[in-house]
Amino acid sequence: MIISTMTNDEIYKEMREDFWELRNIMLNIADKCIRDNKILQDRFHFIPPTGSKKSYTTKKNKNNWTIEWHIISYNVDHHLSIIFISYTTYVDRAGKSHYAVLAHPEKFAPMIVSSHFLKRYRERYIEPHHIKLGGESLLAYFIMHNKLGGMVSYFPKNWTEKDKENKRVHYCEHGLFVLLWMRDDFPLLITFLDESCLTEYKAQVYKAESFTMLFHKYLDITLRRKKEYDIIQRHAILQKLVSFPNAKELMVDFFKREKEMYPDDKEMLDVVSEKAMKYWDSLVTYSEEFERETKDLESRQRLQQCYADMLFFGEIKEKQITTQERKELLNILTNPEKQKFIPYDHEHLSAALAQIKKMLGNK
Repeated sequence: MIISTMTNDEIYKEMREDFWELRNIMLNIADKCIRDNKILQDRFHFIPPTGSKKSYTTKKNKNNWTIEWHIISYNVDHHLSIIFISYTTYVDRAGKSHYAVLAHPEKFAPMIVSSHFLKRYRERYIEPHHIKLGGESLLAYFIMHNKLGGMVSYFPKNWTEKDKENKRVHYCEHGLFVLLWMRDDFPLLITFLDESCLTEYKAQVYKAESFTMLFHKYLDITLRRKKEYDIIQRHAILQKLVSFPNAKELMVDFFKREKEMYPDDKEMLDVVSEKAMKYWDSLVTYSEEFERETKDLESRQRLQQCYADMLFFGEIKEKQITTQERKELLNILTNPEKQKFIPYDHEHLSAALAQIKKMLGNK
């Protein structure tokens, strides 16, 4: 049984053990729903949303779970759509009441939802929107109507530095909520934020999320699918990134969120973020130099992307640049008067220069 003295790892372990008992029950319920509402002659009929609850006490751990399920209707593939949620309550060491939640019948995806979260969700969303729950639990309504989204670039004004270290703000269809990761795959939903926080967030969201989307695309085409995109496309994205106000701060926040959301990619993200931080100022200054010194737009874009590739990879990946463009790049890189925006200690500079000279046939 889940008790107040348990650690996060112990709660996680117990929920995982209970999941394997609950899983078969939920799948059997789903099979019965499908049989009772089977499609006749490839035709389907509308089923009003219906729901039921069932109590079950696990044999090993003696936790009393409520299994709640709701038949939504048929989806576009003529398959019956059923939403499941299983939950049990417990009290933590501070005397606060929480719900241990399993929201998927086939995949172990545990979470903890605090009673404080549900109270604020009712006050700040359900009641202002005059939503009638009927026989549906408040917890089930939130899970059914909200796909939990990623971390956002926002902190409430009254948060302390300690709050910022331990808590994160995430988004969902109904607004913003505060989340704490008890471990990598085990979130605790602490509270649902009010309308004033949502208003403040909306004032910041366009800039931060736009930057995030662009950076995602740049990493994708640079590290994974670079052969599918030409150098002009990559440069166009880079140019937009460096033009963002407070771009460097947004980049720091971007990598912080990415490492929390994708822990399996942490090693790769650490390498990329370290290089991005080290050479960002140089890329920005280089962009400004080329804006002044190169009038031909396409040539400027191609040369600037070559420089970015040199910083991150130590080589020029674009093989289609012209001889004249290579000469121009060599001239800028080797001209002392134009090197004020080039990092002298760059580890790849010598190799890149050698590559350009080899392209030009210079020994």
